Amino acid sequence: MYMKNLLKRFLFVFVLSLFISTSVFAATATPAPTAPKETAKTTIPGTVTILAQVNIQKAKIVKQEGNVFNLSFSFANGKGIQTGVKYGVRLVSISNKTQTTIDEKIYDESLVLYENSTTPVEIVYTAPATLNGTYMIFLTSRSESGFPYSSANLGEVKIVSSTKGLEILPKSCSLSVSDEKDSPKYQLNQTVDIASTETFSLTCTAINSGENEAQAIPTFITKDKSVFGEIVITDTGSVTPITFKAKETKTFSVTVPKNTKAGMYYTTLQLGQGGTLSNPVSFSYIMRGTIASIQNLFLDKDYYEEGSTANLSFVWNVIGGKLLRGEATKDAPITLDASIVDKKGKECATPITKSIVSDYTNPKTELPISITNDCLNPKVTIILKDSDGKILDQNSFSV
Repeated sequence: MYMKNLLKRFLFVFVLSLFISTSVFAATATPAPTAPKETAKTTIPGTVTILAQVNIQKAKIVKQEGNVFNLSFSFANGKGIQTGVKYGVRLVSISNKTQTTIDEKIYDESLVLYENSTTPVEIVYTAPATLNGTYMIFLTSRSESGFPYSSANLGEVKIVSSTKGLEILPKSCSLSVSDEKDSPKYQLNQTVDIASTETFSLTCTAINSGENEAQAIPTFITKDKSVFGEIVITDTGSVTPITFKAKETKTFSVTVPKNTKAGMYYTTLQLGQGGTLSNPVSFSYIMRGTIASIQNLFLDKDYYEEGSTANLSFVWNVIGGKLLRGEATKDAPITLDASIVDKKGKECATPITKSIVSDYTNPKTELPISITNDCLNPKVTIILKDSDGKILDQNSFSV
């Protein structure tokens, strides 16, 4: 009984880590000459559930000129079609064996990876010009919802600053919630949960390495679910500039703009100065309520004949119970709507509506759909709703 309960707790943490994944990589890719390794799976006695087989291979730094890097790599995909595959670059400093993200860039491209395929990618990454020191560069890959595919370590690089300006010190930053008893401080790698009636602020220390006074405007960008997600808030922050004297090190606090809808969010702050931006600092937070998230969708084919069956599967989860500060709605009833159309928007199957329950022992849900019309280039859409019909999350899979 002890081992069974321990297993359930482990699997709950695994599923939650797919949703909350701002400070660590959920998968590390190792180049392989043959089939790619599965990047996410669950294991329970007697069974293995593979969630994805996407691997980053042949990753390398082709060229470095100052703070500009030409990078190349390939995506190798195994079984199943993967859509909405996004990628990014993460610049990390290492001190006393502790990794701190100094900069992160997510590229706009969203890839479709066909079964047993290899897709080459070449990108240019520009690190903040004010940085100076030795860093590690990582390639990362996830879906917009934060589902982990793969990552790769490109090694150590040295950057020499080419300009002077503002630099935020990430290790100095902390979050605090308005009117909270004893005014505790939360670190950036802690996911703070917020009630709709609360406000919270970010406090950091920044350095002005320039020879002149700087007038800085805080700029926030908030994304849904993860750093790879859709932008939901863009806010210039405080209308009052923060003044830094020449060579000054200064601590400042700003109120964080928050989304009102229950869910998980990822926010990035930068200081704007005369058209240039400082390095970013990022953190995640949860707006309490009924929270359900579709992490990824999988479809077995790109064409179906009338009378056949489309095997749709998807990874989803809920956040419920005890959070860092409070609680989220637990065991709320969830309704699934699923539909499939062809490239012209014509229905390929009768839409499905059913109640579903999150299973932490198997986060991948299988949903066979009977095809009623020939279906070329199918598009699948699934929607999760609460008991009042309010949309909690939705995702589409297009081939």
